[in-house]
Amino acid sequence: MDRDSARPVTSPDRHHSEVTLRVNGKPYPLTVDHRSVLLDVLREDLGLTGAKKGCDHGQCGACTVLVGG
Repeated sequence: MDRDSARPVTSPDRHHSEVTLRVNGKPYPLTVDHRSVLLDVLREDLGLTGAKKGCDHGQCGACTVLVGG
């Protein structure tokens, strides 16, 4: 993902935001819940399953996503 790839555009309601994620150079406009975890958005909303959920607590590093390089 690029450093400036997650820019809030508008807020459709107080629990969601419209963002565009740029992943591997391709833009993905989305409306996401504020409680969403990046890993879940990548896997569930975009179908990008390269990042894996390991411990489900963010401690083991299996779900690491590189941002800006």
